[in-house]
Amino acid sequence: MVDSGIDHEDVIIREGNLSTNKRKLFYKNLFVFLKNISELYGKEVIFCQHPKINYTIYPEFNEIKNAFKCIKFETEKHINDSEIVLFFESSAIVNAILLKKKIINLQSNLMGPYLFKRNNLYKNEINLYQVDLNDFSLPSKKELDFILKDRTKYYDRYIQDNIFFEKNISCYDQIKNILNENFFKN
Repeated sequence: MVDSGIDHEDVIIREGNLSTNKRKLFYKNLFVFLKNISELYGKEVIFCQHPKINYTIYPEFNEIKNAFKCIKFETEKHINDSEIVLFFESSAIVNAILLKKKIINLQSNLMGPYLFKRNNLYKNEINLYQVDLNDFSLPSKKELDFILKDRTKYYDRYIQDNIFFEKNISCYDQIKNILNENFFKN
């Protein structure tokens, strides 16, 4: 689970603080979904927290924290090791796309208009499977695996059109090379 934080500062700047009731309902719905997906796959859920969000101030998050492993600063590692990547709007999803991971895009009207719109950008661009946390039912594991695997066929075009990618060079080295060539030439 890759989280951008429903209370991310970008959201607060644009929409103000989320009400306590909406936050409670959001985390309750998220917990129910995570529990369902964990049981469906018989796998541990690892919740990759956004490093700038202080989840400890939200008592509503405690149920998730108590039921699942919550970590910070290891998102790339856990995306690499995952079978399925669950996410809200997050640039970290690019790693999952490059690795051709099965992806479930989570959404909720409780996110507010800013996150809701940004969240749907990836979904619409690469036809990601999306689950509405407010009202969902999961198909069987076999059906879900088929759906998720089928959606990976849309990744190549997205990679080609949107991600600067050379297979034998890490993305960090690619960025360094571009910066060196364009800004630090001798």
